[in-house]
Amino acid sequence: MVGWLKKHQGALSVVVATTIFWFGGNIIQAIDPTAGRYDTGAIHGLMMGAVAFLTAGWLAWLVLQLEWPTLNKHIDFNQWAQDWRVMRPEHRAWFTLAVWAILFLGAVACLLGWR
Repeated sequence: MVGWLKKHQGALSVVVATTIFWFGGNIIQAIDPTAGRYDTGAIHGLMMGAVAFLTAGWLAWLVLQLEWPTLNKHIDFNQWAQDWRVMRPEHRAWFTLAVWAILFLGAVACLLGWR
């Protein structure tokens, strides 16, 4: 099952993002029955930001796999874990901080770009 998910992660993220977009109005109406089908409130903006973030993540993986196939070995968790053990603790801290900062800023950019 994990192998299938890893192999089809791009298509699966597009399906999830499309489903969220398609049924977003119904989810908003389930939370607030008086809301319109597509309310421009904060919940709809958050959902569309999530869809944009998932789509951008999928496109990034697609470009990475097409343009730099030699980097695919670093996507493998076993190789990544081995490299992680070799790194010095301060490099691990900076790497973790950088990854979370990029993810946070990407999510904020998607939310701001949707509005």
